[in-house]
Amino acid sequence: MKIKGKWKKVKSQETEIEMAAANEQVQEKFLPMELFEILGMERLQGCPGNLLGERVKLRAGIFNINIAGFQERIRMEEKEVYHLINSILSCCIPEIYQAGGCVDRFMNAGVMALFTKNPEMGLNAAVSICEKIGKLSAQKKEYECFSIGICYGDVMIGMVGHDERMSLLTLSAYTGFGEFLQQIAPKYYAKILASGSYVEQVENCNTRFNSRFLGYMYLSSSGTAEKVYDIFDGDTAAIRNQKRKTRMVFEKGVGLFLERSFAEARLYFIEVLKTDRYDKAAMEYVLLCDKYSGGEKSEAEIYLEVY
Repeated sequence: MKIKGKWKKVKSQETEIEMAAANEQVQEKFLPMELFEILGMERLQGCPGNLLGERVKLRAGIFNINIAGFQERIRMEEKEVYHLINSILSCCIPEIYQAGGCVDRFMNAGVMALFTKNPEMGLNAAVSICEKIGKLSAQKKEYECFSIGICYGDVMIGMVGHDERMSLLTLSAYTGFGEFLQQIAPKYYAKILASGSYVEQVENCNTRFNSRFLGYMYLSSSGTAEKVYDIFDGDTAAIRNQKRKTRMVFEKGVGLFLERSFAEARLYFIEVLKTDRYDKAAMEYVLLCDKYSGGEKSEAEIYLEVY
């Protein structure tokens, strides 16, 4: 009888260990464990209430990866919608983790991810994701408006909630800007729009990646202007070739636009369109040149977009 009792106790302990291991695996899949590690907490079990309000501030690359205008574009059966979302996430998540990033949250058909280590690896991941999604776009048109917005700045990670229910919350003035870049990317003929502050973190970015300077965007919250770049390595081969051919002419037009030489700038953007009539960014600049050419002379700064 004693042996049987000991056997039951051993089996019970083994079951508890197995359940604990399974619980840990579930936590790792459903929670951003990397963020907990940043806060210095390796495990969630027995998290005391005094952790509420604990926070860490750091600088990070903020990636918003999604389908532009997802809610307006999706007209599908529920099953198809979830298949679309999961097919996109299966392209994104492995690349993010392989590049040392962290998935912070899911958003519609995509994710917001943080890159705190290697900025170049972050851009490589963005390009790889675009290439994978590009293969899917041949099957369904919904993938065509897939885009990525990238910015860089201060991020606060902290614990919020109550003793009975806690969660991590990521706060940053830049998360909204990253989402804004992601949403407007198709408007400017881009798959990846990156802020100048992020591009500056990548050593020799202009030689390591194919990019073109798109212009300045104004951030109302901080009262500052931010350079924005079209990183076009993630575009199709045909579009990449077109952008390489027109990059110098396009950027010359942007420079003249910033100098308020609108009539001259317009000629450069027309030249771009002669090579690639689908270049929406050049089209936008032609419209802006027309808008400001006939206006009153002003010394006020002109921006491509205001956020």
